[in-house]
Amino acid sequence: MPIVDTTVPIEQLPASLPGSADYTVAASTTAKIVHAVATNIHASNSALLTVTIADAGGDDSVYIDAKAIPVGKSYLCPELVGQNLKSTDEIKAFSDATSQINLRISIRETT
Repeated sequence: MPIVDTTVPIEQLPASLPGSADYTVAASTTAKIVHAVATNIHASNSALLTVTIADAGGDDSVYIDAKAIPVGKSYLCPELVGQNLKSTDEIKAFSDATSQINLRISIRETT
């Protein structure tokens, strides 16, 4: 049973829920989020972070809902850490304005 640690960098989040996933669990694989951090990279504005996880049936569950992140600050996203993901589950993230937040998620995949 191989285990692979991977980092998913999601740079400059879009201002609305993306049509495609930022990360999708591969077929015949399970995954666990071990770390997640969001950073507001805007020079002068606070930003709101929203993160959803969709299951294979397409049902989105909101794990972070419009969390305010001040200018130049980071948020460790405890709502995501420890979440177990099944094959084909999808992570999607967005902000209230384009290019204000970078999100980095560390994931342990097991096949």
